[in-house]
Amino acid sequence: MARRFKEMKMEGKEVFVLFDAGSLRSYVRKELASDIKRKTIPFKVGLGGFSFEIDESCRLNCEIEGLEFDIEAHPIEGPGNDERGRQIDAVIGAIGMQKI
Repeated sequence: MARRFKEMKMEGKEVFVLFDAGSLRSYVRKELASDIKRKTIPFKVGLGGFSFEIDESCRLNCEIEGLEFDIEAHPIEGPGNDERGRQIDAVIGAIGMQKI
């Protein structure tokens, strides 16, 4: 599985993101989620040693190195920290990476 950390803009804010090809879906800290949300079929996911119950998604406008794109992400309490202890703001999964 390929994992890479990168800084980018999400909804106009600078964020620290994990690009994780081993994850199908994308996740974002609830504080950064857009107001445009929709209910989804509930499911459970394990991230960073924690288990989350997911029941909604949101659309996010993103920008990385001048390239603008949008993704669908599931708001969660927090995906955890990287190996250095830095808070991860979002996890971009394989579906989100296809948009870049």
